Amino acid sequence: MYVHYAHQGRGIARSLVRTLEEQVAANRYQTYASITARPFFEREGYRLIRETVVERAGVNLLNFEMQKN
Repeated sequence: MYVHYAHQGRGIARSLVRTLEEQVAANRYQTYASITARPFFEREGYRLIRETVVERAGVNLLNFEMQKN
């Protein structure tokens, strides 16, 4: 899930994540966040589980497995 850069800073991602969490009502939520999304998820209460590297179009990208209980 991404919010287009022209619309960032308006609370759209926060609203989407919180609505998803309310609708799903699980005991645990998990995401794989990019380096730019990590601070957002940390503010939403997610904690780092581990760092991973994923390959996209031949480029290695740092990624973060995160979880919220």
